[in-house]
Amino acid sequence: MSQVFKSYSNIFSPINSKSKENDNNARTEDTETISISQHYGWFYTIYQLSETNILSISGDKAITDVNLFLALNYLSLKQELNEQERQKLAQQQRQRIL
Repeated sequence: MSQVFKSYSNIFSPINSKSKENDNNARTEDTETISISQHYGWFYTIYQLSETNILSISGDKAITDVNLFLALNYLSLKQELNEQERQKLAQQQRQRIL
C-alpha cells in the first residue's frame, strides 16, 4: 500500500509542514498546518468523489463501490487539471500587470 501512496503522492497532503529558516537566515513562522484532507481522512476523499461524475464513468451505483485505482487516477487527473488552470490564470494575471 505504501507504493500506492507514493504513486499518487500529488493527491495526498504531507502530514505536517513546518517552516524553517532559509539560507539568508530569514525567519518564517514555525507552525504546524493541518489540511482538510488530513482532518477528515478518507471521508474527505469520498466527499470529493461524490461531487464528481465518476459514477457515470465507472458504472457503479455508489462511490464506495468504485475501484480504488480508478478513484485515485480520477482524483490525480482532476488535481493536475486544476493545477494547470491555476497556472494559466496566474500567467494571465501577470500578463495583465505588464
